[in-house]
Amino acid sequence: MTQRTNRYSPRSSSDRALRRFFRWWSWGAKDDERARSALADARDQLTEGSADAALDTVHAVLASPIDVAVRAIALEILGDCAESDGDFVVAADLYAEARTAHLWANERTWITPRDLHRALAVLDAKRAFAFAAAGRLEDAEQVARNGRRSDDVAALTQRALALIHFKRGEHDKALAACGNVDVARSPIVGPRNAALLRAIARSSQAALTAPYRGDGVDVHSEDDLDDETKRWIESVLGR
Repeated sequence: MTQRTNRYSPRSSSDRALRRFFRWWSWGAKDDERARSALADARDQLTEGSADAALDTVHAVLASPIDVAVRAIALEILGDCAESDGDFVVAADLYAEARTAHLWANERTWITPRDLHRALAVLDAKRAFAFAAAGRLEDAEQVARNGRRSDDVAALTQRALALIHFKRGEHDKALAACGNVDVARSPIVGPRNAALLRAIARSSQAALTAPYRGDGVDVHSEDDLDDETKRWIESVLGR
């Protein structure tokens, strides 16, 4: 297990964030219901680029009395935060913890078999991607090969496969995997990952048509990308 920075430890939440959360918590609704609502807010905060706010929210939820099913969701969002920060090995560890929490929840019948299958498929796809981004391609391939699959999260699986094939120099397979993701119909992918897939596709196409051009990915050719997204793509691709 990778040693985590304090940023991903529940103790890293500020006292002010915890006090704010517990005041909100004391309004009287059911604990788990409020926790799920808070985690939905955390996802929105992360999507909007407010990773610090998302981390504060998730840490506060984890410090509260919640059931293991809610804890699984919180750990997954922590993994998403780590992935967003480029801490890919930490992200893979957190996704593994979230997976274990979901299995515990299933033993207590707190999650339906269908929801469990989808949750595990999402986590396996994200973990495979995180390993690939970290350069641990054998681990990534093992998770991708043995993990759960679900049609409604296939875009995440293809994202992982595209990166694995790209880093293996299998540009035809990488290009095919990119083509299997219908970004317009796959909101689960999001704009940052859509930009990543375009970068992989451009580089793979260049490598297939002119091999000497396939060594670099010009993410800067997309003028609409902000600097943070460009840096993240470069960190994923190992540039």
